[in-house]
Amino acid sequence: MKVTLITVNFNGAEKTTELLESLKSQTDQDFEVIVVDNNSQAEDVLKLEKYIVGTQNFKLIKNNE
Repeated sequence: MKVTLITVNFNGAEKTTELLESLKSQTDQDFEVIVVDNNSQAEDVLKLEKYIVGTQNFKLIKNNE
């Protein structure tokens, strides 16, 4: 059974990447993680994009409003 986890980020890339790192180390990889960024500062979004690029289970949705 595939599980979807949705989490929200607002200028908290450090904590969000800690969460993603923890999830990445799980033995059962039948899940997806959707990170919704709520108009964070550009540096925060870049950190998340760099972390998520090339991963299969993680997606980033940017809310610029």
